Parts: sequence; structure tokens; C-alpha cells
Amino acid sequence: MAVIVIVNVIIGLIVSYLCAKGLGFGFSLWTMSVDFIACGIILTLSSIPVRDHFNEASTLLFLASLMAGVGIITLIIALVVKVPRQYDKSALRELGIILELAGIIVFVTLWDRPIEIRSLIIPEISVLVGLWLLVENRK
Repeated sequence: MAVIVIVNVIIGLIVSYLCAKGLGFGFSLWTMSVDFIACGIILTLSSIPVRDHFNEASTLLFLASLMAGVGIITLIIALVVKVPRQYDKSALRELGIILELAGIIVFVTLWDRPIEIRSLIIPEISVLVGLWLLVENRK
């Protein structure tokens, strides 16, 4: 599992750095709330296969509740303030970075566990979808 974690962390950090370098950091509350809610969903779904192991599942659910909570609060603020709901190419790149980081968070949390395919499916899909979004929406 350590090799899988190290490889995914290195690839995710390199890709995220290269893509974040070109971002103009034009975050809006709307895009940030969608990104945080997506990260919370990924972390929640990743805790399902390890639900029998209290430490890993509780850590993932705690992080998921923080991310989803921040996402919901910023979504409510964005709706009240009437922030434009534009989700363009740069927002998809930001979502790709968040998906990459969510997968890395899961891999780091499951560092000590033996390799089980069912616990690797959701974070690996998250990393691959994030990578696809980053490559597909580059400048």
C-alpha cells in the first residue's frame, strides 16, 4: 500500500502543481462550494469500504463532514449574495485539482492498511477523473 500511496502522491502533486501554476485563482464562492462538496462526497464514499475499521472510517468521515460543511455554508452564502453561477474551463481544472487531492487524502489515511481492491476503487477513480479534468481543460 505504501508504494501505491507514494506513487499517487507524487503524480498528484506534480500534476496539481503544473496545473495550479497556470490558474488565475479566480475562485468564486459558487465554484468553491461545488469543489468542497465534491471532495466531501469522495471522502464519504471512500469511508464505506473501511467502515469496519474505526480509525480510518472515522478520520475519513470527519474530514468529509468538514469539507461538506464548508461547501454547504459557502453555497448558502453564494445563493444569498447572488454570486454568478458560472462553471467554466478554469473551474473544471480547479475541480480536477480537488479530486486529485481528495484521492491523495484517502490514500494517506489508508497508509497502514493492507492492499484491498475495494478500498482503492473510489480514490483511484477520483484521481483518474481529476487527472482527466486537468488534461482535458488545460490552457
